[in-house]
Amino acid sequence: MTFAFDSLEAFFAMGKHGFYVWLSYGVGFAVILINILLAKRQRAQAFEQVRRLARLDAVSAGGSEPSAQGVDSASAARDASQS
Repeated sequence: MTFAFDSLEAFFAMGKHGFYVWLSYGVGFAVILINILLAKRQRAQAFEQVRRLARLDAVSAGGSEPSAQGVDSASAARDASQS
């Protein structure tokens, strides 16, 4: 098996194009990482908005505000009585 470069230094230099090659890899990985982080943040914000809307809907319907698990006391009591 023959290698395209004589040494590790030659591999990183890439025939005097190493700066541009490694810079493009760095920018590419940075863009991918930023996309992942932004998607996670937007997902968390969407879930929080759904929780907020569910609380508002429950309160406006005359029920009590749901607990932290998303189950209000009336439905918990109903489930307990059915068991």
